[in-house]
Amino acid sequence: MKAVWKYEIAPGINVLWLTPGAQVLKVAKQPGQGGVALWALVDPNSVHKEERVFLITPTGIDLPDEAADPACWKFIDTFFVDGECPVHRTPQHLVFHMFEQLKVGPGLQKMMSMKHVGTS
Repeated sequence: MKAVWKYEIAPGINVLWLTPGAQVLKVAKQPGQGGVALWALVDPNSVHKEERVFLITPTGIDLPDEAADPACWKFIDTFFVDGECPVHRTPQHLVFHMFEQLKVGPGLQKMMSMKHVGTS
């Protein structure tokens, strides 16, 4: 049996413990909720979990070279968030992109300071 579970995520590196073979279905800001979430198809009866690492980055940010290497990173989704410019206090429409780490490269080590550990 499978179920869809929701995981809270944030910009930067996100480490989630998912059941083996979990399939990421969607990344989005849920209307009426505060943050962004990832929905995954998981096996709720599995006692085993595996570490999965995801990078969430806004448009225009420099990424490590290995982000373009499909052996290192897999593109998952692009999602949109409405926010407010902290300087001008005007509405902003932000665009973020999510990648999953398949293999660790040297550029990821530099980005680990932005790490966000998800629960569930």
